[in-house]
Amino acid sequence: MVYPRMGLALVALALALCVHTAAIPYVLRTPDMHGAQIYLIRHGEKVDDGHVGLSPEGEERADCVQHLFSESALKVDAIFTQDYKSNGKRIRPYDTVKPLADHLGLPIDHHCDRDDEACAIRAITKAARRGAKRILVCWEHDALSDIAERLGVPGLVYPSERFDLVWEIAEGRLVRVFSEECPALDD
Repeated sequence: MVYPRMGLALVALALALCVHTAAIPYVLRTPDMHGAQIYLIRHGEKVDDGHVGLSPEGEERADCVQHLFSESALKVDAIFTQDYKSNGKRIRPYDTVKPLADHLGLPIDHHCDRDDEACAIRAITKAARRGAKRILVCWEHDALSDIAERLGVPGLVYPSERFDLVWEIAEGRLVRVFSEECPALDD
């Protein structure tokens, strides 16, 4: 009888395909950002003694961010930060962009946890789909690398000693890296 042998051959072929495809590494698909420019920045400086919130330098940086991203060439139309805790922990990204949001009359989307880059990408993608063309993302510096990777730019590492770098990403590629150039902070 030919059919049982053919059945065994098909099962063997299916098993071989499963084993072969399991060896292929999973590659993240770069989301379609509908032409939006994504700016990834780190939160402002913190107080070194364990307090929550921004230091005086961090407050200066928040003012600088407000000026930089409200200028016509970089004026953002959507702002995202990681969510903060009820006890004030993890609030620095929110505090860094609050003056900008107030100035532009924009809400700050902060519903995603710091370590949930998939949530951040879904929210950013949704904003781009709805027409946002310049999107500012302010997060903890280690998580920025994960967000950049999900946007199609792997291998970026935000230096722990820097607070001024801006990563500009568009269409799954790093367009440029530049400094916020905040007076007296980034001289």
